[in-house]
Amino acid sequence: MPQAAQPVTKLRWLAKTEPENAVRAAVLMQAHDWLVWQLLGRPVRRTTDRGGASGTGYWSAATGTYRGDLVELALGHQAMLPEVIGPAEAAGTTPEGLLISAGTGETMAAAFGLGIGLGDAVVSLGASGSVMAVHPEALVDSSGMITSLADATGMHLPVVTTLNAVRTLRGAAELLGVADLEGLSDLAMKSTPGSHGLVLLPYLEGERTPHLPHTAGMLAGLRRESMKPEHLARAAFEGMLCGLADALDVLRGRGVEVRRVFLLGAAAELSAVQAAAPMLFGHRWSYRSPRTTRRSARPGRPRGRWACRRARSIRAPRRSGRARPRRSWSPVRSWRWGRRCGSSSCRCGSRRIRGRSGRSEGTPDPWNVRDR
Repeated sequence: MPQAAQPVTKLRWLAKTEPENAVRAAVLMQAHDWLVWQLLGRPVRRTTDRGGASGTGYWSAATGTYRGDLVELALGHQAMLPEVIGPAEAAGTTPEGLLISAGTGETMAAAFGLGIGLGDAVVSLGASGSVMAVHPEALVDSSGMITSLADATGMHLPVVTTLNAVRTLRGAAELLGVADLEGLSDLAMKSTPGSHGLVLLPYLEGERTPHLPHTAGMLAGLRRESMKPEHLARAAFEGMLCGLADALDVLRGRGVEVRRVFLLGAAAELSAVQAAAPMLFGHRWSYRSPRTTRRSARPGRPRGRWACRRARSIRAPRRSGRARPRRSWSPVRSWRWGRRCGSSSCRCGSRRIRGRSGRSEGTPDPWNVRDR
């Protein structure tokens, strides 16, 4: 089910409101694909990545091909589409000789930066909430609750979104006259799990999971002993997390394995969130602070190394006449566990093994779950 932010929906809007401009559209490219095309010197070949293509609404992550019928249905005619390249492929070389890797979308870059794999789920706490997990195959969901994206490593990234996350907490803070979310969290910690029977259904702006766009929130379980500010504050946190737990259950119901949950976002720092999340999610969980999460803005480093290694693997044989053997290389494995390397900038050719944080073998690594 196409959403408003997807390019296929915007194409339909263009065809209905500006038909003269829709007729002129000959090539469809996203903004970052256009930028790569400009950096490469406007070559004839136009490229995009799996992650970006999977978010357009007219590329199928299940088949790995474009849906030209959807483009024609939305735009009114066929148009030229960029070539979708794999994670290890390069988009090309700039006129200055710089190699540009495939790249990926924002959501896929965050998952790649965290290094999540099979069995890991990420719960993001923003104004709205989202739950994503790595899965070996694309999920087809006719209800529209699951958006099946392609991740940055060749696998798939199903995402479920809720409309009400931190906006629920801000609404409760305004209602109780609390200055900020930290104060609301401190107030909620004075209550007990279950909020003395007070239940807040946080569908304040409708809801997407489940699909109830015109519904409203509800406060239930009011009794004399539960009518205290701390119980309402606790109910707001538990209601928000229950909505995200419902989104997590949607993925589980489609066969997505979840063994560990990551919490992202500034709201994940709140003590009330960290106290209630283990009980409601029912899994081992890990918190990533905003400072740590900024690492996810640098996925181009391993992606660039991946493209460079792919380029080196097909270069000319050595002078001895023997072809240089190709190494199998995984971006996540090499970035997380490191390669045999004696330098912090190079990751091959030495005897020491360094992890992503630069620690030598045997030193506990906080990014390694087995060292925790």
